[in-house]
Amino acid sequence: MRMSNGAGVLQATYAYDEFGQEILDGINMLKNALIEMPFTLNRYGYCYNNGMLMNDLNGMWPNPDKWVKDKTKKAAKAVGKFYAKYRDAVNIVGGVAIIAAGAALAPAFGATAAAVAISGTTAAVIGGLSNMTTGGRFSDGFLGGAVNGTICGLFCGWWISICIWYYRWKYI
Repeated sequence: MRMSNGAGVLQATYAYDEFGQEILDGINMLKNALIEMPFTLNRYGYCYNNGMLMNDLNGMWPNPDKWVKDKTKKAAKAVGKFYAKYRDAVNIVGGVAIIAAGAALAPAFGATAAAVAISGTTAAVIGGLSNMTTGGRFSDGFLGGAVNGTICGLFCGWWISICIWYYRWKYI
């Protein structure tokens, strides 16, 4: 849109160069816009080309730090609500995933996958049952036991492999 003085209206501000052409950040957008390159026609470049998620309340460039902070807070709140609703399932699935990851990593630590899985599962069940006897939730104890048992299984396997290596080096 052209004003009577030759200035163009760009969102809520007047923007024009010394020749009276509409500009956006010093680039004449109307003169440089090409149908072959649709991004040159986009008037929402200041919103990172995402006018649906990024609000332009004042016509200024967005603040990425504030945007990331706001989105992170919303995501954390959503995760917190999900965890509060499905706490038991999340803890059990998390414990099983930790045991599976430990079993997959076992060869790197010199342990067997079966030993790590048995250690993690046993500790998880014992942790869940002992947590129930003290008035807590089974799933909370299961998750804690899975973490502790898997770590112990991995590092016991690592320690045994170190001892075997030392024995072979020293006595054979």
